[in-house]
Amino acid sequence: ETAEIGLRAAMTGHMVLSTLHTNDAIGTVDRLLDMGVEGFLLAAALRAIVAQRLLRRLCSSCVEEHTLGDYERHWLTANGSPEHRQAEFRRGRGCPQCNNTGYAGRFGVYELLEPDAAMLAAVRRTDSAAFAAAARASDRFRSLSSYALDEAAAGRTSLREVIRVSNEVEHVPSAAAPREAALAG
Repeated sequence: ETAEIGLRAAMTGHMVLSTLHTNDAIGTVDRLLDMGVEGFLLAAALRAIVAQRLLRRLCSSCVEEHTLGDYERHWLTANGSPEHRQAEFRRGRGCPQCNNTGYAGRFGVYELLEPDAAMLAAVRRTDSAAFAAAARASDRFRSLSSYALDEAAAGRTSLREVIRVSNEVEHVPSAAAPREAALAG
């Protein structure tokens, strides 16, 4: 009921901002449809969806170059762009400054999804799978994982942190391997 009231207000020209618990921006439509919101109503009111995650920032006192392990190389091959695969990654060794965690502080990464005609047509049909496919195919969409990889390639966080956050967000094909054991190195 609350979602429907918000959507009707948006259709009358009001700016409505709301939070919703989903894993990523694409999952928002599926969640709202599952809540019983009519597809035509959602398509008429939806303008943008933002998803966010916090990444742990590498400790500046103990940051060092990192040689990727087998799991990390496999994950990067399956999920990274050619530019990401060429990057030199870093990690925090752990020191008294960061309580031996290798990290000090956090920063945000964001995913913005602005629905186009194909996405909105799928929403009108209440076809969340078609919506997800259209969103992933859009030139204007970049996933949280892609932005997080940019941050790891720039040395602000570790690839291990990107994999951790990405596995929370998306169904990663390579995640079937025993993650904890593979990341221990």
